[in-house]
Amino acid sequence: MGVKFRLFLIFTFVLVAIFSSGLISCSEPMKTKQEETSRFNVVISSKSVNLEARSFSTEIQAWLSLPYSYSKIECRIENYFYRTERDHTDQIDGGQANLTLFETQVGYYEGNVSAVFRLFGLKEFYPLDSYLLNLTFTLPNFGLITENNTGFITYLGEDYGWGGVHFDVIWDGEMAIISTHLEFIRGSGTSATASLMSVLICSFCLLGSTTLIRPERLEYRLTICLTLFIFSISYSSTMKVDGLSLGEAIINGLLFGTGLFAVVSIIEKTLIEVKPRLSVSHYVLDGLFLITTATSLTAAGSLGPLADRLKVYPWQASPTVVSLLSGILAVPLLYAYIPKTSIFVVHSLWKNRVRIKQRVKSSRLFGRESKSS
Repeated sequence: MGVKFRLFLIFTFVLVAIFSSGLISCSEPMKTKQEETSRFNVVISSKSVNLEARSFSTEIQAWLSLPYSYSKIECRIENYFYRTERDHTDQIDGGQANLTLFETQVGYYEGNVSAVFRLFGLKEFYPLDSYLLNLTFTLPNFGLITENNTGFITYLGEDYGWGGVHFDVIWDGEMAIISTHLEFIRGSGTSATASLMSVLICSFCLLGSTTLIRPERLEYRLTICLTLFIFSISYSSTMKVDGLSLGEAIINGLLFGTGLFAVVSIIEKTLIEVKPRLSVSHYVLDGLFLITTATSLTAAGSLGPLADRLKVYPWQASPTVVSLLSGILAVPLLYAYIPKTSIFVVHSLWKNRVRIKQRVKSSRLFGRESKSS
């Protein structure tokens, strides 16, 4: 009996193992099949975009497929933004809409809605300003809608760049909360913005190149300064927005640097006329002028308030904006002065090398005599 009972237990265990594996293999394809038949696709089409008023008029079309049949499914669309300033967080409402998906076939739903939403962002970063549309879709999904079977397509028009659509899916019981982030970028990468930045960089290069002109030729320096001064005043009118914009701050920096260099050049010319040996002082004065101008174009200068705003609007921190706030414009300002000054220092040391050696020797001898005494 003992041997038969043992064989019976072994046979029972084998049957249970085979039956369990069969159940697992049957259940897994069923789950995969449900997930494959469930999809949620959204198309966001731009009807009109007004960046001055920060409004976005759109038509949203959606398609949903589920392994369940209902007459309709309601989807809530909300646009909001949590702004944190000085340890205080506010929820800013940017518009809502209700999207109804009607069943066109068994388990297949379609719907569309037109709405106007607010774009979150600051015009002060013009001409490199960008805006965020933060849409949240809430709809029943029965745990079947995931990031893998959800898709978004956008049509924003040719006048605006965009940073793509980023979304996350969160389950709340039988509801799916899909948070999307859509970035609008004013002319990012377009010829207009590229031309604008090229003009500004060339202007700072011209201002930095003026240090190559010797201060004795004051009229040449003042001619370039006057040209840049008039250009800065006329060009600043194209940067006018509410508040101090990024482009206007850069133009003001160019205006400030041009005026400061004109004053420094007059002082250098006066010093040379009084005492020609003071001509060397223009290296020091030019350096102080360039450092002051470059500092005014960084986050430590006039661009400081804009750098603080990036903490509240982080999507605005594009590589170009970060470079400008980090003082990248100091490069075209200093590119001519640094080699010029370096050559002058090396040439002066080489020219007076004999005198320098004699002074070094005399100082050593003086040190030995003082020790011996």
